[in-house]
Order: sequence, then C-alpha cells, then structure tokens
Amino acid sequence: MLDFGGRSGTIASARAAAMAFDLEHNATLQNVALQAEAAYFTYQGQQSLVIGARETVAEADSNLAAARERNRAGVATIADVLQAETQLAQSQLDLETAEGRCRRRGQPRPGDGLEGQCPVRSRAAPDTMTVSMVSTQVDTLIDRALELRPDLAHFGRASSRLRPRCV
Repeated sequence: MLDFGGRSGTIASARAAAMAFDLEHNATLQNVALQAEAAYFTYQGQQSLVIGARETVAEADSNLAAARERNRAGVATIADVLQAETQLAQSQLDLETAEGRCRRRGQPRPGDGLEGQCPVRSRAAPDTMTVSMVSTQVDTLIDRALELRPDLAHFGRASSRLRPRCV
C-alpha cells in the first residue's frame, strides 16, 4: 500500500528523462542547422574564389599578350615573356584548385546519407541588403523563436540580450 514516494519518483524521473531527450533532440537539430549554414557560406565563399581566379587568369593572359608584343617591338626581354607565362600558369593552377574545392564542397560526402544524389546547387547571396531590412527580419525571427521554442523562454524575459543593436 505504501510505496514511500517510489511511484511519484518514477513518474517524475520519466518526465525528466523525456524532457532531456526532447532538449537533446532540439540541440541536435540546431547543430545540423548550424552546420548547413556554415556549409552554405563556405560554398558561397568558394564560388567567389572561383570568380576571382577566373579574373586573375584573364588578367594574366592579357599580361602575357602584352609582354609578347613588347618583346616583338624590342622593348622587353624574353625573360619578361617567360615571367608572364609563369604567372599565367600559376593563375591557371589556382583556378583549377579553386574549382576543385568548389566542386568538392558541393558534393555530398560519404556518411551524409546523400550518396548518389545530385550535386548541391545554391543561389548566390544578395549583394545588397539594407540594415533596416536585416534588423526587421531579425526582430521577426526572434519573436517567432520566443513563441515557438520553450527552451528559449528564459531569454524572453531579457530579450535585449537577443536583440542586435543597430547603430
């Protein structure tokens, strides 16, 4: 008849374990979202490096053409032409390296569970964003997060810690 609080302790323990599992699940989802965001920005950076490397190759190619013309005119030495050829070859190697990194970043890795899928394609981030547009979006997202996420509720009391300060 008397269990000396054993039953209520078991129930409280089960509730605490369920809450711990739920919070662990939420933390896992947050980590996955963070990794996806980091991968996206890394991929965008790699794409920008490819664009820059292409421009460098075009510039090195025009420098080589100019060095050859100067050599034909007798204004430059063969060493200038060879140096321009070396710079072109180095910039082409840098372009190949950047393109390879970009392709590798866009492919699913073994163990991701996405093997055999199409390569990842993403649109470039917008070049121009106003501070007011970003701060409005951030305020909306913070309000929504406070409504939907009970684990963030304690931040709701001091929401000034969450809100960015735009000057």
